[in-house]
Amino acid sequence: MRRNSIELTEEKFLNSLELNSLRELFTLSPIETLPLRLLLELGMRGAELLQTQASDLDHASKTLFIRAVKGSKDRRLPLTPESYALLCEITASSGPHDLIFPFTTRTLRRLWDKHRLNRTKGVHCLRHTFAVELYKRRKDLMLVKTALGHRSFKSTQVYADFVYGAEELSKMLHAS
Repeated sequence: MRRNSIELTEEKFLNSLELNSLRELFTLSPIETLPLRLLLELGMRGAELLQTQASDLDHASKTLFIRAVKGSKDRRLPLTPESYALLCEITASSGPHDLIFPFTTRTLRRLWDKHRLNRTKGVHCLRHTFAVELYKRRKDLMLVKTALGHRSFKSTQVYADFVYGAEELSKMLHAS
């Protein structure tokens, strides 16, 4: 039976120290860390990243087309200026159907292992971090749902439930 949602705990996303350290690495080693940057900035799954082709980069809108996996939806998301410039640099001599990152899941995990601070957190924590940060900033569950490519709000609700835990929700509802 397929689970519709996960239980989100602090072990499943980056804390502010880990997030700031990773962002600093993006500045120090931009090309090497681009796959991790995209996972964090776009909330992509590793499998979505690894199937991305040069033709998925839309130069007119500076967006990236993401082919869904695991029953989610395809989506097109805006890139930061830095990510767009780096993608242009590495795809400049690519054919349209060339993979942007022609490596395996194992190689992606090795890249993550090289740069992560907390050895207990897997690369998928970047997707959860994206969702938690987006929800904290915008308080828009529909936006998080769309950005992650979820088909159901049940899959997305976990982020609101985490950000507004039972104790905080109780305070908000019973405040005078």
